[in-house]
Amino acid sequence: MNWQKHIQSARFWITRIGVVLGVWILFVLFLNYIAMPIYIRNWREITVPDMRGLSQQQAAEVAKSKKVEIIVQDEQFLAGVEKGIILDQFPLPGLEAKPGRRVHVIVAAGAPTTKVPFVVGLSREEAATGMDAAGLVVDSIYYAFSDSVYESQVMSQMPDSGLVLRRGSSIEMTISLGQEPRRVIVPDVLDLPYEQARYLILKAGLSIGTVKYDRYIGRRKGAVMNQDPPPRLEKERQFPVQLEVNYPEDWVEPDTVSVDSLVRDTPASGR
Repeated sequence: MNWQKHIQSARFWITRIGVVLGVWILFVLFLNYIAMPIYIRNWREITVPDMRGLSQQQAAEVAKSKKVEIIVQDEQFLAGVEKGIILDQFPLPGLEAKPGRRVHVIVAAGAPTTKVPFVVGLSREEAATGMDAAGLVVDSIYYAFSDSVYESQVMSQMPDSGLVLRRGSSIEMTISLGQEPRRVIVPDVLDLPYEQARYLILKAGLSIGTVKYDRYIGRRKGAVMNQDPPPRLEKERQFPVQLEVNYPEDWVEPDTVSVDSLVRDTPASGR
């Protein structure tokens, strides 16, 4: 009877050991052929993709496929680059990294904007200062006679105030010449800066004719050297005054003779 008990006890332990060994073997096989391949496949090092030049949407798709995370670190305006384009990234592309690595990017921002200030009624200098403070450029200045707006004050502006424009946008202003003169007398504009000479000619009721540029050594840059007709002559309204101007400091010589005979150089009636 004792030997039968020993045999049963031995069988019991052999069965238990066999079950334990079987479970262990299955566990090892699971780790080796299932768990480890999945782990290695998910956590092996990846190559950081190049997302520069892509839109944020395109970069997000690439980041998802490459198992990296995009972090927008900064936005910068760059002329000629569309808003939302990736300008730079860190780490740089090609670096080996763990999945889930954060890639910090700099994104192109939209052009900075500004609101057009209201300058009607201000002096020309005050208006120019206001536009400059707003980041706008007074590109064109027109002149017109007026019985209601004082001389040198802004009569109108384009675009209108309140509009939101890109910084650096151009603005046009019309400046009052005051009341229209009864007699049209040619002013003396010799040795005056061209813009000042232009203003006096238009204020006199004349117009700007051909403007020729030449070099005068030792003379004031950008000043009027000759005028035709000469000063103090009486002429009919809108008679063109021809000017010869010394090259200004920042002059870039054109391929053809410069002619300043635009509509803006004919004073209009602003009554």
